[in-house]
Amino acid sequence: MKKATQFIESSNSVIMPRLPKNFSISEGMDLAKLGLNVRMMGGKDMMRIVRGIPMTADEFVDEWFESDVVKAAIASLGIHGLTLGVYGAGTGYTLMHNWANRGGLSHVAVQGGIGKISESLASAVKSFGGEICTNAEVKQIVIKDMRATGVVLSIGEEISASNVISAADPKHTFLSLVGAMELPPEFVWNVQSIKMRGSVAKVHLLTDGKHGIPDGTVALAPSIKYLEQAYDAAKYHGISKKPYLEVTTSGKVLSIHFQFAAYALNSGVQELATARATASRRTPELWKEKREELADIAVKTLAEYFPALNSSIVARHIITPLDLEQTYGLTEGDLNHGQIMLDQFMFMRPIPGWSNHKTPIDNLYLCGSGVHGGGGVSGASGRNVVKIVK
Repeated sequence: MKKATQFIESSNSVIMPRLPKNFSISEGMDLAKLGLNVRMMGGKDMMRIVRGIPMTADEFVDEWFESDVVKAAIASLGIHGLTLGVYGAGTGYTLMHNWANRGGLSHVAVQGGIGKISESLASAVKSFGGEICTNAEVKQIVIKDMRATGVVLSIGEEISASNVISAADPKHTFLSLVGAMELPPEFVWNVQSIKMRGSVAKVHLLTDGKHGIPDGTVALAPSIKYLEQAYDAAKYHGISKKPYLEVTTSGKVLSIHFQFAAYALNSGVQELATARATASRRTPELWKEKREELADIAVKTLAEYFPALNSSIVARHIITPLDLEQTYGLTEGDLNHGQIMLDQFMFMRPIPGWSNHKTPIDNLYLCGSGVHGGGGVSGASGRNVVKIVK
């Protein structure tokens, strides 16, 4: 995994050339260096990584471990934030990707709390003369003669800029903030085809502190079979009754990552023939009905392992995949701004031909999780876009 992490970090530092078209030799040099770095690892390590990319998470861990509990705990990283099961092809790559982002099986605790990272970033921006606006929703990117000239806020204020760098997902950026009329038809079609398959919900619990769960991260992934069956619900646009949970605890506060809960719900088996079309139309009203049920499932599942949890709960806050879209602008509630799959990674992210952070609109760039280096919190795509803008 250490070797795999080095490979992922090296690949994330590369600005991908615009394959298959508009490719220049200069753009391909970094990619060639990446290939050389992989080769320099030695034949055995190189083959393990190359073989691991298309593998299923189950196959990946099965080569190294015998215990089903250990296999499931590690394999859960292969589906974390992804709408696929551990038997899905390419989840071996996702496992390596998430391992690299976390620095291991789980994130290292941040001294003083995760908010310290945001505070440090904000301080850095301000030290360079930057200004941070909160409660300032961007409603439109202003385009003049195929060039981005600024943004319009929801309150009507227009802010002019020589460059606009969007950390929103590609669909939201191009189809909502820019608008399809400003873009080439083929490009719009490709953006519309990006697979957004959100199936993650969040349940935050405030307790009296007597919940019995240790501080840090707890993964509720009892077995490989359990993880695959949890995914079954997403395939049929439902909520898993026995979900995969990852719980982060800090004192009295519990944050539960819940999989799987499909963004586009259906109300029953009778709808399966037209599931997606029907579910998409009814998603808001169904989530209004199901949000408390989701929280009940999360608490009940966790309480089977920590029986003191129920009596310790003071308040709870639920974030459904629909909330992730409506409140945070994540299309279909997809945390990765587009699924990290073999047809949507490296030079095919966000879409083939536009993998170098540039867009058909001059002075408009992408730096979010939807471009190469993104997916999870690493800062890689933001770091890379600066090289392009310079």
